[in-house]
Amino acid sequence: MNRASMKKRRAGQRGHSRGTISTGPLTVLVGLLSCAFLWPSEGASNGDGLHLSFLWLAGLAGVLLWQRWQMSLDGSGATTSLRHRRHVEFLTSADGLVMTGLVVFLLGTWLSTWQVFEVSGDRRAAVNLAFDWTAITACACLSRMLVVDMPNRRAVVCLLIGLGVGVAVYGMWQSEVFYAAEADAYIEQRRMLDEGGNPSEIVRIQQEFARKEIPLAGVARQLYEHRLLNSTEPFGPFALANTLAGILAVSLVLLCGGLFSEWHTKNRRWKRLIVPLVTFAIIAWCLVLTKSRTAWAGTAVGLAVLLWSQYRRRDGSSPSVVRTVIRIVLLIVIPAVLLFAVGIFVGTIDKEVLLESPRSLQFRFFYWIGAAGVIADEPLLGAGPGNFRQLYLAHKPVESSEAILDPHNILLDAWCFAGITGFAGMLLLVAGIVRSAKTTSRETSDLKVEPSGSIAAGLTGCLILHFSWLWLSGWMLSGQDLLVIVMVVLAGICSIFVSRLPWNPIAPAAAAITLLVHLLGAGGLQITVLGFLLVVLATLSASPSVPMREIQLEPRMRWNTTLLAVAVTLMAAATLFWGLIPVLKARVQQGLGQQQLRMGDIDGALRSFELAAAADSLSPTMRQHITQAVTYSLIRQKRLKNPQMTSGWPLNDVHRIESMCADSIQSDTRRIGGWLSRARIYRQLYRLTNESQYIEKCVNDLRQVVVKHPTNAGFQVELAVGEQAAGEAKRSLEAAKKSREIEAVNQVWGHSDQYLSEGNLKTIDQIINGESQ
Repeated sequence: MNRASMKKRRAGQRGHSRGTISTGPLTVLVGLLSCAFLWPSEGASNGDGLHLSFLWLAGLAGVLLWQRWQMSLDGSGATTSLRHRRHVEFLTSADGLVMTGLVVFLLGTWLSTWQVFEVSGDRRAAVNLAFDWTAITACACLSRMLVVDMPNRRAVVCLLIGLGVGVAVYGMWQSEVFYAAEADAYIEQRRMLDEGGNPSEIVRIQQEFARKEIPLAGVARQLYEHRLLNSTEPFGPFALANTLAGILAVSLVLLCGGLFSEWHTKNRRWKRLIVPLVTFAIIAWCLVLTKSRTAWAGTAVGLAVLLWSQYRRRDGSSPSVVRTVIRIVLLIVIPAVLLFAVGIFVGTIDKEVLLESPRSLQFRFFYWIGAAGVIADEPLLGAGPGNFRQLYLAHKPVESSEAILDPHNILLDAWCFAGITGFAGMLLLVAGIVRSAKTTSRETSDLKVEPSGSIAAGLTGCLILHFSWLWLSGWMLSGQDLLVIVMVVLAGICSIFVSRLPWNPIAPAAAAITLLVHLLGAGGLQITVLGFLLVVLATLSASPSVPMREIQLEPRMRWNTTLLAVAVTLMAAATLFWGLIPVLKARVQQGLGQQQLRMGDIDGALRSFELAAAADSLSPTMRQHITQAVTYSLIRQKRLKNPQMTSGWPLNDVHRIESMCADSIQSDTRRIGGWLSRARIYRQLYRLTNESQYIEKCVNDLRQVVVKHPTNAGFQVELAVGEQAAGEAKRSLEAAKKSREIEAVNQVWGHSDQYLSEGNLKTIDQIINGESQ
């Protein structure tokens, strides 16, 4: 028997095995995608999710190599019929727009990252987010390979609904139990601090507050207590309520797609609706608890898209537009009013939620004005991934007090994040999603899928991976980690029940539009879970369904698949060696240094921070820690030895401080932290030695700080005092008046966290009145 005959025989023995060819890859997708929902991915710029980015790339490489092996067994190359379409037709289709837009956006991300290395900026944040978005692109590629098969498509939708239920239960627990327990524990600890008592217990509480960054006194303490004692907004396993709200909105719209389809079927089964309706109530109620107005608006738009499509398909012709709009408005507004009425009745929603909406929108406009200034500064390549805040502070309106991390608008964010190339890519991605929502000739199928196989295996792997990583990271498991297990188990159970609902072909596109509307007013591109969710929804909505038996074969795909697998493997290796490993090494030393700092071992903390900086040469944060430790150590030692010293400061100590500060500044010249630290060091040296060179250097650095952050009243006060000490009376008066103007705006807008202290107000009044300090 010759070789060709043997290949044909093996192919014949497998028969229609291609119908199950995607079971393994689907398990990989389910496991890794579920992991994205279990941690606060708002910290992605710090490298928190790089292990998952590596696994996404390694997983895609493995799937490609496995697919290549299957091609060799078949004696051919398996690929979808999309490969046979003309290039022009593909590029103008929804699928082509989505994939092209994502590739263009990724190209813009890496170009902008290159600029951060060339110009200056937070290189570590840029590289981390570039690796993360490479992993998000890998997720899109794997998803697109799988969702051409209808069972896989339905399984992914059921998974997203199930994960929405899981995070909703987590959020409801936070709202009802977590906040109350945290408030009681804080009040008891604060009482012990205020009343005094066991010194060792006081030290322990102070160290715990320092670790959690809880302020001990002043306005910061009042603001913290107000947030803790009055907050009820759940945030789930994430760090922000808006992140949770976006996921809940998507899950709700996906679930409603199946409910609408079931409602309009001829053989409607009420028993089959019981669990989905309970699921709907859980997700909807938690979405109300988040108080996220952008998520509410996105949900309304997504449901409107679903209902419009439902009426068009049911009527079979173009219905009356006015009648259809009235139906949609009533079907959305009436349940929303009922939910809000219940929320107001039980005290979950207060009047400020609605009354503060115009003010919230006004602050969004302030954010967008500042973002426009950032784009004007860097129109081609943007600020760079994770580098928005440094440039935004120079353009921040005085009326806006928050130093935001992103523009709170996905289109402006794309431009600032990845330059004009990334902006163009995001427009293509959005166009593909909108085009898929407008498509009328969409596939329908009565096929039901029980996702208990791949989804159960994927969720089990997700839990093993999540807790294994926590264990390796030295995380001490707590009671909240049990909620993660409950959340994942609920996701698996609910995905099985909702899989019995009919397939709604427009639901993924409606859910993608829901998320886009939410991200028009909320942060997004630095929060990787939202990136994963967006690209999965985009591929679900845009990629056409192709039954496995219709998959075409093309021998030339073998080499293409092999080359792609090699490229993805190289990127996974780059993520490991230039991302994950240095971040982990530096983090271990950083944690050790912070612990030593809390224990008063300044020299030990300094050594640990220096090791952290050596391990991660790209991180400006590590160098900032070094500057703070060196400064505190040397100045504290000299003040203890001779508080009255007026001259003779050791040059070696000064040079060491200056060298550390210069290294911190050079690691990110856009950031004000290095300039501000050095200015305060020079001010302290001036007070101790009374040498004029130090106050002159202090003023020069403070001028840089004010240029980079001109709307901070406190920095203006420091500059005014420094200018007066340096003999620059006119400049000192200008800075004092500027601080007064900013303070007046802060008072009008109620930015209590930005109010000047009584001492600062007295200082600037003395400068304005011509009194010496």
